[in-house]
Amino acid sequence: AKTIAVTGSTISQWAAGGNQAAALQAEIASFKPSIVFISLGTNDANNGVSVSKKKKKAASLISSLGSAKVFWMGPPKSQTIPDAKVIAVSTGIASTAGGQFFNTYTQLPTITSGSTDGIHPTAAGYTNMANSAWNFCGGS
Repeated sequence: AKTIAVTGSTISQWAAGGNQAAALQAEIASFKPSIVFISLGTNDANNGVSVSKKKKKAASLISSLGSAKVFWMGPPKSQTIPDAKVIAVSTGIASTAGGQFFNTYTQLPTITSGSTDGIHPTAAGYTNMANSAWNFCGGS
């Protein structure tokens, strides 16, 4: 398992042309994952970019992952951004972009560990979320 975590990033940064895209593609080429968990959405919920543009960028991101099965994970609960808005953005993106949505709010309600700012997990927190999601999905 491998965790790539950049706190405060958005979908556009990881999709083609974004400032994290080359690093992600290098990791994909090196690691060749069969399953990828993506946890993006909190910063996208209130950034002023239209949902349709977010969906296009998410589709680009997912297609860049090759044949890997993609689970779009909802972010952990936040005290500063309305939960319903984050879930709406994440669910809509996952369903349109071709990934499966994994709702951490309902399926893993206690996964909020490792946060230094009360919103974003640390790399260890993201690893905890991915491991929990992996176990929830059957771990195979």
